[in-house]
Amino acid sequence: MMKEMSWCFENDIKVVVVPLRKGKNPPVKLEIHVADKIIKGKHIYSQNEALSLKIFEIYVYYYTEFS
Repeated sequence: MMKEMSWCFENDIKVVVVPLRKGKNPPVKLEIHVADKIIKGKHIYSQNEALSLKIFEIYVYYYTEFS
């Protein structure tokens, strides 16, 4: 995962976790920042392993498709 994330960071691609409310462990949505473009996700995630796996999946997708 580190190779894919590093490549994405070097190419100005970042996954940002956006909390939907204040408080401890709020539900979140994801945004993908590609250079100056922001792609806002529609799915709501709990802060758990499924969220981590989704973030990893996004980095692997961009690395695989564009490296």
